[in-house]
Amino acid sequence: MAIVVFAWMVRLTLVGTGHHAISQFVSRCAFRQSFPGAIIHNGVLLVNAYCASVPTRGPSMNTCWQTRARRRLAIALRLGRLLAGIALTGLCATAQLVAAQQPRPYAMPGDEVSRFVTGFRAAIAANDLERVAGHVGFPLRVNTGAGRFHFVGRADFISEYFRIFSPKLRAAILKQDIDGLEQSAGDIAIGDGMVTVAGVCRDRQCATVTPKVTTVDLREP
Repeated sequence: MAIVVFAWMVRLTLVGTGHHAISQFVSRCAFRQSFPGAIIHNGVLLVNAYCASVPTRGPSMNTCWQTRARRRLAIALRLGRLLAGIALTGLCATAQLVAAQQPRPYAMPGDEVSRFVTGFRAAIAANDLERVAGHVGFPLRVNTGAGRFHFVGRADFISEYFRIFSPKLRAAILKQDIDGLEQSAGDIAIGDGMVTVAGVCRDRQCATVTPKVTTVDLREP
């Protein structure tokens, strides 16, 4: 109903003094059924006899029903903003509830992180590219400069391995202290901060996560 009223008031504002267009619009939208008091007098729309006391022709009548239309348009706009605010508040509350019920995708048990980094370090030491790839969460983000980065998929990882994992980076990973690992906002930085390990969901429900290498930072300090 509110949508019908809003559309009617917008149409009234746009048509100006086009009495014939208004008459067609009223007939077409069955306006009389929604507003039984509405009548057409000498081609002029009278809403609930609001303008019945003024002359039925000339500027006075035009000003009268235009003012009425503008008032209704303003009311409809205020009502629309109110309804939109209520709807937005409901959506925000629902989103917060859903977020609260979802497990934190980055929460990784400390013992699992230690095992992961130990295995990743062993794969790096052996130059076992397939094992290293098994520790990576694809696509792998590679930062190459200020604001510059690209993603590497599993299909291209082997061919780009030695360019990404340079001797300097591999040496930093191999000297990583397993006992000194700390999670910061769910992420773990290893290899002098050049490699980021984060929890990756194992399924759509994200009931459990597994540590994976998600980012390699090749930017020079």
